[in-house]
Amino acid sequence: GWLAPIIIFVAAVVIMFLIVMGSNLVDPFGYDKVDIPLEAFCETVELQIYAIDQRSRSGTISQFSRHSTPERQEWMCGNRNRGSSMHLISSK
Repeated sequence: GWLAPIIIFVAAVVIMFLIVMGSNLVDPFGYDKVDIPLEAFCETVELQIYAIDQRSRSGTISQFSRHSTPERQEWMCGNRNRGSSMHLISSK
């Protein structure tokens, strides 16, 4: 009866909402508000790689490895990983 137009209107609004959202999300790599901020992600990764490179050049990483404990190294290598590539992680 009289409830049919209301139900059809609600269904139409939901369907239109899904269509609009789908068309907005079709290209997630653009410059719209709903797009993924790849420029910011790339900049963050680049800055982190630069910081790691600077630490390795300054000797901070080698100082850290000299002061690491055997318990830490055994935890990293562990007995359960014998025969795997984890044996490559060792201290000097």
